Amino acid sequence: MGNKIKWLNPVEIFKFIFIKSTFKTSERDKLILKISKFTESPLIILAFAMIPLLLGPYIWELSPDETATFNRLDNIIWLLFVVNLVIKLIISPRRFSFLKSNWLEVIVVMPYLQPLRIVIFGSKAIWGMTKISRSDFLIVVSGGLVITSATIVTSFERARNPDLGSFPDALWWAVVTITTVGYGNQEPVTFFGRIVAVILMITGVGFFGAIAANLAAFFVKKDEGNKIDKLQKDINEIKAKLDKLTK
Repeated sequence: MGNKIKWLNPVEIFKFIFIKSTFKTSERDKLILKISKFTESPLIILAFAMIPLLLGPYIWELSPDETATFNRLDNIIWLLFVVNLVIKLIISPRRFSFLKSNWLEVIVVMPYLQPLRIVIFGSKAIWGMTKISRSDFLIVVSGGLVITSATIVTSFERARNPDLGSFPDALWWAVVTITTVGYGNQEPVTFFGRIVAVILMITGVGFFGAIAANLAAFFVKKDEGNKIDKLQKDINEIKAKLDKLTK
């Protein structure tokens, strides 16, 4: 049979949360696993995104507006981690065991001093990358590389290059560079900024080539699965007709 993507159903999650007695332990465990697979890669990328948001006030001279924006994004991302953990905790039939086995997720949502939160979110990003599939790994690494590169470039270019003097500008430049689009209207002028640019260019060709190959393989496999399903259906119909003829 073909491999089909099973998307998360919000209604299914709602039922598990509010109609607890209806569902077996195994069904709850399966839903938690499905939620984890669905959210793992986006949360890892958000964990990478938290690093410059937390480091920014310490390594860059931010304006009041930039500081307020960084704080809002910090709170939004933290809230997404909280919501993810709370939903899975409510669904879980064995909550203490769930908290024990997902201790890093618990630490991530706990309010800590700013420097310690940087270490925690960095650990979440690195640890999470060891548990995801190959195709997701490529996407997560690309996202992490873009965010890390933008952080480094902002740090070195801020004082000398107004085109890459803010993190949003550097983030846009990193995305354009790693995707090999290269508009050319922004470029680093410092030595370390150019080193980062070279790394992005080289890895961009490899990563996005691999991602394109994975996407192509996915659609080919999906098409083969549909053909197998149709063939199986035809075989069943022929069997049914033969059974009628032999009776």
